[in-house]
Amino acid sequence: MNGPLVSVIVPVYNIGEQLLTRCLDSILKQSYNNLEVVIVDDCTPNKEDVEIVSRYSQQDGRVRVIRHEMNTGLFETRITGVEASTGEYILFVDADDFLSYDWIRTLLRKAIDTNSDMVVGEWCFAYEDGVKEYLNLDPFRIKDFELTGDEILHSFLEQRGSCFSWSLIWNKIYTRELWERCLPDFNKYAKSHGRMQMWEDFAFSFDLWMHAQKVTNVQNAYYYYYKHSGGMTSAFRNKKACFNYINDVKGAFLFAEELIEESNYSSDIYKKLLNKYKNTAVAILQRDLYRINETYYSRKIAQSFGYTVSKEQIDLFYEQRTRLDGVYDHYQQIKREIVSAETDTVSFDIFDTLLLRPFLYPTDLFDILSNKMNEDIASFVDFAMIRKNAEDGARVEEKIKSPSNEDITYEQIYHHISENCGLSIERIEKMKEEELAIEQQVLYPRQLGKELFQLAKDAGKRIIITSDMYLPKDFIEGILDKNGYRGYSKLYLSSDIMLTKATGNLFKYILKDLDIKNAKSLIHLGDNWQSDVEMPRSLGIRAEHLPKGSDIFMHYSPFYGGDAYRRIYRNSGMIQDYGMLFDSSPSTRAMIALGCNKAFDNPFVSFNPESDYNDDPRYIGYQVIGGYVLAIAQWVKEQAIEHNIPCVHFVARDGWLVKEAFDLINDTSIRSDYIRLSRKALVLCDVNVEDDIFSLGRKLSPFAATPEKIYQYLKPAVSMKEEQLWEEARALNFHKDRCFSDYTEYENFLKFIKDSAFSLELLNQYKQDLKTYFDQVFQQGDFIFDVGYSGRPEAALSNLLGYPVGSLYLHTNGDGFAENRQKKYGIKCYCFYPVKPVITGAIREHCLMERGPSTVGYKLTERGGIKPVFGEFDMPYAALLITETLQSNAIQFVSDFIEKMGKYTKYVYYNKTELAAPYEMYMHFPKEFDKHMFKAIPFEDDLNNSEEYSLLDFWNNELRRANLHNRIHEQELERDLHKVYESHSYKIGHAIVKAPGKILRKIGIIKD
Repeated sequence: MNGPLVSVIVPVYNIGEQLLTRCLDSILKQSYNNLEVVIVDDCTPNKEDVEIVSRYSQQDGRVRVIRHEMNTGLFETRITGVEASTGEYILFVDADDFLSYDWIRTLLRKAIDTNSDMVVGEWCFAYEDGVKEYLNLDPFRIKDFELTGDEILHSFLEQRGSCFSWSLIWNKIYTRELWERCLPDFNKYAKSHGRMQMWEDFAFSFDLWMHAQKVTNVQNAYYYYYKHSGGMTSAFRNKKACFNYINDVKGAFLFAEELIEESNYSSDIYKKLLNKYKNTAVAILQRDLYRINETYYSRKIAQSFGYTVSKEQIDLFYEQRTRLDGVYDHYQQIKREIVSAETDTVSFDIFDTLLLRPFLYPTDLFDILSNKMNEDIASFVDFAMIRKNAEDGARVEEKIKSPSNEDITYEQIYHHISENCGLSIERIEKMKEEELAIEQQVLYPRQLGKELFQLAKDAGKRIIITSDMYLPKDFIEGILDKNGYRGYSKLYLSSDIMLTKATGNLFKYILKDLDIKNAKSLIHLGDNWQSDVEMPRSLGIRAEHLPKGSDIFMHYSPFYGGDAYRRIYRNSGMIQDYGMLFDSSPSTRAMIALGCNKAFDNPFVSFNPESDYNDDPRYIGYQVIGGYVLAIAQWVKEQAIEHNIPCVHFVARDGWLVKEAFDLINDTSIRSDYIRLSRKALVLCDVNVEDDIFSLGRKLSPFAATPEKIYQYLKPAVSMKEEQLWEEARALNFHKDRCFSDYTEYENFLKFIKDSAFSLELLNQYKQDLKTYFDQVFQQGDFIFDVGYSGRPEAALSNLLGYPVGSLYLHTNGDGFAENRQKKYGIKCYCFYPVKPVITGAIREHCLMERGPSTVGYKLTERGGIKPVFGEFDMPYAALLITETLQSNAIQFVSDFIEKMGKYTKYVYYNKTELAAPYEMYMHFPKEFDKHMFKAIPFEDDLNNSEEYSLLDFWNNELRRANLHNRIHEQELERDLHKVYESHSYKIGHAIVKAPGKILRKIGIIKD
């Protein structure tokens, strides 16, 4: 392939024939071949290594060998390779690792197309027994990055070393310009530090990330990292190696600290981030060396760094792994077939191969067409049925009139409607134009199709496009161009040539038209097994199957894509008949299709067989949470219209994601606002007299509170100086930071505050200041939106403002608290759910919640105003990454729905329960594998003070409380048994066991 020269640096030291030849073959047999392979022999003692690299350099002119006279270590060896190389781009391969077939071209293409000076690829473990595993939650697998400017180094440091994909040197491609900016630093460090044993990748990476100007990433191209058995144990076989490890970590961070001091990143924020990164490095160091001798190396680490760190979660990204199975190998084989010298011409199907529709069935488009037509007439005409019947009728007519024609045209379909339907010619013509307009609106590119199309172009192949389709040729050409498919040689349409793929005659026509003597020089790619695979193969044409997303989702393909379809739409066990909705509602299917097209765009991604969603926050965010958020946002809009609500105030933090969705779909004059409220911040708003402070027991959990917390809530109305208050409190045996032992102690502390320190004058002044603040925000008729549950915020606001503030809730708790408060203040409350779901609370809230601090109160500004006071917020990187990925993909679903449907969005009629179905199934019946990501997210709640208590722990406790854990396991056992009973081996064994008994009964030895 033509393109810039890529230098591949391969350090070699004591590798051995099997691993080294595998490595070099994987490089030299890449789809991209404009390479120079710079092998740096770091004075290897292995004679096999020397012989092998010498042989490769003699056999392939792209290979050069440089030999160190003495062993210098990996850090200096890589520098040597870079300095000796000449390519515009540089990448590294360790000599015991190897590459997937299209690795270099995929990263290079991204670098060129996006003008990136660093592109990160995926990697996976490759074990000695041949098994390969990828990390399900690797940041560069679950998220698309496009980093520029200061956010590059900030993002690198922000993850604090929690996932070493960031700091690896070999999972990336770099521009030479980037490396040349960093080489002086590397050479200086190599001289000062000397030979490095560990953490050399961090030393390289920190400088590279600091100097990079744009960083992007790619997915589904793998670097295979060879995992030696016992590799970690052998690395620290003696004290010297362990001491070197300590010194390498220390030296790497001293290097980074010096670079920061000398750069534009010398501000405290970067220094603090780097220090947190170092804490993770020390935690990893401790973990590794404590396995050998905790007491001894704890002292040595403390001496070297001045401290040790407490136990940290440093393995989360490595806990969930999925085996890279045969589907990925087949994907690589398809790429080999395209690039192969045997291939002259590559043929692509169009629909579901190059282009996608947001429909499970192509005829679902006609439902939108029908709804559009019925906008203009008083009654309802089922134009969708008219359109379907017309196509069938036109085919019958054409078969009679012209038996040799194997397909029909778009004109013939609408001619049949005009001849056989009583609708006016004007309306029929309008529908004819409208159908094309809808097609043009909804069609969008399949990323797999674009990738393989680009591969064929990069390989210099002749490209043709072949489709059985009734739409006009000029229309198809315009759609292809609009979606970026350019540079193909010819377009073959059945509606133009009147021959089809299904009969094989269109392929015969192509072979003749292109004068292809050897059918095997043509390869065809498509989604339909019969017409795109079996038929061309029967003619000697090579063909490969690209299953569409819905086939994976609905189990019409042998590739596994989870069991969500069957569990939700065929055997949900829920009170709603989701199967009926699926079968009867094109709108439901449109939403599902969007998710299928996204999740399974590339069907050759190995999917964990123990999961429904592969523990993938992209998939769960898009197809599970996305529909749920869209349903809520649409419901909020409908409620606002129905009840003449001028403004909906979405309450921080739980209302954040719904507001994002609402703002996307809101095409009305209804205003939206994001307001900083919390039950903690409004504690005093409905306190009118001294006795009202005892209402805190209904607002805050007494057993999770301390006197300090209670004081902070009451502080605006406390007249006593803080030092004096705590002195008197201690005399009464109230300990500032100790939780209350029982409710009596809690009430006694409130009594102490009331009798000794509470001031109605201060309270009234504080409330007046709050009222002034909220008067500028609210007006009568406004509503708040919140997840729920007990009516406290709107009750407090209603008391403060003097008029009822309505609320839109997902649900109340159904315990009467919300209803009593609403009745007391005349508040109108409308709920998304009429009853409380079984699984709710923190797990449901977090999916919708803003990634930021909570509002804990309000304080006066110097100008006499009021502003919110925020609590601390320091969410771990993994929690931030997973939450952001879930939420961004949920909003992407809403955005895609609006973008794909455009002005036809209003003709897609759906109800809230059908959109919420996947989310409720996930909440109530999740597979164990698919819950794991929530282990990364700390549980924010006053009821629990344990740092190790996660949102996964909360979720599991809720499932156990509702006995859903047992139901989930029972269902999984039932499915496993069903698979056994349906297996051939069971049926054969069952027959063998039963046969003797039947024979004995027949001959009369056994009597029934």
